[in-house]
Amino acid sequence: MKAAWVPLASIPTAQQNRYHTAQVLTYGGKDTAPVPQVVPYALLALHIIHKTPNYPAFIFATFQQVDDFTYQATGKPSGVYYVPSYGSVGYTLSTNLVLPPSGTIASNPTNLPFSLASASATPYGTKSVALPPGPVTGIPGAQMVNGVVTVPVTSPVPTVPEVAKANAEALAAMKGIPGFGPNFVWQYYKLTGVQAIPPMTRAAGTSISPTSSWRAASRASSCFAASHPSPAGC
Repeated sequence: MKAAWVPLASIPTAQQNRYHTAQVLTYGGKDTAPVPQVVPYALLALHIIHKTPNYPAFIFATFQQVDDFTYQATGKPSGVYYVPSYGSVGYTLSTNLVLPPSGTIASNPTNLPFSLASASATPYGTKSVALPPGPVTGIPGAQMVNGVVTVPVTSPVPTVPEVAKANAEALAAMKGIPGFGPNFVWQYYKLTGVQAIPPMTRAAGTSISPTSSWRAASRASSCFAASHPSPAGC
């Protein structure tokens, strides 16, 4: 399990009731003289890796807070960004790509077309995103904030119908829980995607079966919507 958190104070006050929070021990001061402090943090995203009794592979399910990229109530961008840990972007094209663990060799760029002259990606058939080589300051939207390069984050992956249906079923289940109301924080989280088949064991260019994806999405949503105790296997 992996989780992403941010200081609660970084979220507008009017939005804070929409987040699951926890008191986190952090350290300020200097490395030579650290100062412990307990600060409330808000949960942004959760990545769960699990197995079920009737499925042979690990299932990867990712959840996120609905306001991560755009505030749901206002429609305004949240301003979330990341700070690159690298100074520049570069690419190397090989003639073949070996897919572990099967050892299958995929021809590159036949199956993975890519142009160094106009590097870009089109994730899940959405609009093209430029990936220019060179300093990270050249990444579209990058700007300096407090002396560091920041790059805006957007969600390029559209919600597939199976995931949208799983979220709707989860929300309907939550509404039946005693005490459900505007401050019931889990209604403000959603399933964003499920990987039901390991990509390294598939042939390049193939897609996940909608049936297996739907079963995995349904399983993930039942775990997410559950009140205590959780269903077996979650």
